[in-house]
Amino acid sequence: MTEREITVLNAVAALPETCRTPTAAATALMLAGIGIPYSSVAAILRRLEHKGALRLDRVKP
Repeated sequence: MTEREITVLNAVAALPETCRTPTAAATALMLAGIGIPYSSVAAILRRLEHKGALRLDRVKP
């Protein structure tokens, strides 16, 4: 795992359960000032899910 992936993984782990959807997690990390562009955070979240290191919820309409 890259340093950025580890940073994002640790930051998501610290988020409350209500921020466990991809959009909410990326937005919360941006508001917290993680220092990584939004598009990169979104790509890292997708990559971590694909690797099985992270599982985010999906909200059905």
